[in-house]
Amino acid sequence: MAVSFLGADYELPNIDGGSRWAKLKDGPNTVRILGEGVHGYEWWINKEVTRVEEATDIPNGQEHKHFWMIPVSVDYGPTQIWTITQATIQRAISELDQNKNWGDAINYDLTITRTGQQLDTSYTVVPNPKSPVAKSVKTDYEAWAKDSDNNIGEIAFGTDYTPPTPPKTDSEDDDLPF
Repeated sequence: MAVSFLGADYELPNIDGGSRWAKLKDGPNTVRILGEGVHGYEWWINKEVTRVEEATDIPNGQEHKHFWMIPVSVDYGPTQIWTITQATIQRAISELDQNKNWGDAINYDLTITRTGQQLDTSYTVVPNPKSPVAKSVKTDYEAWAKDSDNNIGEIAFGTDYTPPTPPKTDSEDDDLPF
């Protein structure tokens, strides 16, 4: 057999028919946020995306959208990256996050219903009762998170990305005398 442009040892990777990127289908979608993500601003020129962390890095006059990029499971499927640019979804999740009765959306599933097409698409976000992550979803996410190819900060902003330093908690402050 002749060697092809793919090379003699090439094997097609098994991606289980899935995609790295989450896309909501029409109708209800059960979404579980699985871990920390990043946020910033993005714009497209000639089918190429540019993303920056700070609004001050957006060129003057450049149309852009605020985005969140987070690991999720949609309908209890494999871990995927979801880029959210829809302000209605961001606002609803942010309001739940700030609500003392709901808090961090990592602790419950969201039912996000997509209706309409193209510019007439709308979304509703409804929190489901707090519950542990499904075991299969948790196992998949743990494996996914260990893979260095899944560094969301680097995927969004490039390999020069440095995650922000988390603030010190009281229990981490070793300088206190008590």
